[in-house]
Amino acid sequence: MRAFILCSTMRFYVSCIVAFGLCCFTQLGNAKDFNIVFSADMPAISDRESGRYAELASFIKQEREKDKDMFFIYGGGSLGPSAMSGFDRGSHIIDILNSIEPDAMGITKREFSYREDELSARAYEAAFPLISSNTADKRIGDGLEGLVDSVIIEKSDKKLGFISILSERVISEYLLEYTNILDPKSIVKQQASYLRNQGADIIVLHLSFPFDFVGDFLNRNIVDLAFLSDTRIRESTAPSYFSHERFFHLNSAGHAIVSVVDTGSKLRVKESVDVDLLTFSKSKNIQLQVDAYQLRVDRLLNQQIGYWRNAYSTIRADVRTKENAFGNFVVDAMKQATKADIAFLNGGSFRGDVNYAAQSVITRKQIATELPFRSRLVVIRVTGEELLQALESGLSEFESYQGRFPQIAGMKVTFDSDNAVGERVISVSVKGKALDMDKQYRLATSDYIASGGDGYSILASIEKSKEDVVSPILISDLVIRNIRSKKGVDNTTDGRLVNLSGGK
Repeated sequence: MRAFILCSTMRFYVSCIVAFGLCCFTQLGNAKDFNIVFSADMPAISDRESGRYAELASFIKQEREKDKDMFFIYGGGSLGPSAMSGFDRGSHIIDILNSIEPDAMGITKREFSYREDELSARAYEAAFPLISSNTADKRIGDGLEGLVDSVIIEKSDKKLGFISILSERVISEYLLEYTNILDPKSIVKQQASYLRNQGADIIVLHLSFPFDFVGDFLNRNIVDLAFLSDTRIRESTAPSYFSHERFFHLNSAGHAIVSVVDTGSKLRVKESVDVDLLTFSKSKNIQLQVDAYQLRVDRLLNQQIGYWRNAYSTIRADVRTKENAFGNFVVDAMKQATKADIAFLNGGSFRGDVNYAAQSVITRKQIATELPFRSRLVVIRVTGEELLQALESGLSEFESYQGRFPQIAGMKVTFDSDNAVGERVISVSVKGKALDMDKQYRLATSDYIASGGDGYSILASIEKSKEDVVSPILISDLVIRNIRSKKGVDNTTDGRLVNLSGGK
């Protein structure tokens, strides 16, 4: 059984009675050894690589049997997007986690896939605290409803303080209307001081963005441990503190990190092991939960709609750095449906991250997985100058595989990813003619992009014309309709998006 005390001075949970967790300790008077397990980034419960909740449950059970006083920190990145979350906004993830019983869960930008109020609803469904230390709700002038700023988890005589911070990028990437992001650096200092005053033996910082101050905070012992849960960050471009002994990065989804931390005279990490959850058997009870949810999705979506006529990839790097054949199919469908001059969609809309074999079957589930955000098709009018600015924005974070990278139709764009940000577009042509900076073009895109999402703020300021309103069909439904009509996907790349960089 677990009980929480909500302090009146701050939104703060104290776990008073914990039957399960992940931390091993010695007796009073000896150095305290904390055995902490971190895991995260599992949005798709049926994904063979990352959706390993049944295996995670078996691993956690094994560790708890070794030591009843252990801490399990879940790093989020899981409430969306996925085909199932498109229906229940992540409720099934909370239900499964309730059975595994993490001690706390940190919030990442993915938890905002279905906006603030849905996240608040998930927080009330959870039997564990959801932590977001530097978010505030504009409507109430306080933290987001249901979430807490920090938590102390107490087991036997050991107290672990937990903080979780977000980057302000979540606002533009998810078009959050009611959320403010407070300065993470000052918030971490404030929360760490508060937790130590409340008796925390050790402070753990969870983050999903590589803030540059983390290494300094570890060196100065403002926080004792830092856990980065974004498995998509490439260590080749990571800050130097990634090599810090008290910094942990979850490199792969479907994995966990087990760390033994000695809090004796000098805090040190005695051992840290990356665990592949696939090496564990599945928990029967958790697998029954997973299967029950999967059956619901399969009943709705396991319907054949066509064939992949060629081999296709929606691997993250393929949709976020270059022209993509399936991306071409989607944006071509958007352009044709609206009779627009041009179309584009951000590469972050594609979430399957898989390879499809030639002549294999296409199902509704695959398309719901590829395009899970339920974005609607809209048309806006842009000048050539506005389009150029939008394309520059889309190419501005090429190196980090950000979702703003554009998949395009009706135009040919040549760019150089080696050029400075804002100077990467070399040429743009529409219908074989050079882009006219003063001419207006009808652009088909998603309502998300038209509202300025993923950094396309230039489009948010454009006045929407009534004559350009089209039926607000879901882009995923449009794609399914076109696949059925054509009995499959047969697009190829055609040189519409060319990178002149020698390195790519």
